[in-house]
Amino acid sequence: ASSSVQTIIKDNIEVDDDARPSEIIMCKAGLSITDNKILDDRVNIEGVIKASVIYKTFGENSSIKAAEQEIPFSSTIEIAGSKPDMQCM
Repeated sequence: ASSSVQTIIKDNIEVDDDARPSEIIMCKAGLSITDNKILDDRVNIEGVIKASVIYKTFGENSSIKAAEQEIPFSSTIEIAGSKPDMQCM
């Protein structure tokens, strides 16, 4: 059995108080699956997104800064026909 799903994951990335962003220059994210559990007709997945952002700060002395944060997530994917004895890849 196979399936695909899209999930929106939202979180705030913390930055230094004196480095408030005025403009996002670039952002990227990497995904790591840390656990999965196959159940009847669905798969539960847990993982971590490593988000990186480069931004410009406010003010006369504006500068370019970077921030990174790991964001944990979990999601359930409905997959008709999946069974607990199957392998998830």
